[in-house]
Amino acid sequence: MAGLTAFLVLAGLAMAPATITVFEVIQRVVPAGALTEAVSWAGSGVVLGMTAGTLAGGWAAEHLGIHRMYAVPVAYAALALAVIAVRYPRLRAQCQAAGPATGAGSSPDPGRTPPPGSGASCA
Repeated sequence: MAGLTAFLVLAGLAMAPATITVFEVIQRVVPAGALTEAVSWAGSGVVLGMTAGTLAGGWAAEHLGIHRMYAVPVAYAALALAVIAVRYPRLRAQCQAAGPATGAGSSPDPGRTPPPGSGASCA
């Protein structure tokens, strides 16, 4: 049980950086007037994804067995990587063209350049 707990902690550690990155990109590519709606859609997408994952994982555990059900998150991860591979070049170009974030959570000093390594870059 301790091994599973440790694995889940490691998996959970990826959530904060992924969430921060998603919302940073949203702030950069969505016009300020549509930011609230965009963040709402992103939040809804997370909830729907968790729901679909729970449904698929439960079905797989019941019909495929406890060991083979791990193919479900692997399949979702492969799908996510495929979508990223297709969409990343366009999204990166949009993000770079947008410049610094302009939404409600952006810096109070719009002329300030983020420090290197701060994660506030589209690279």
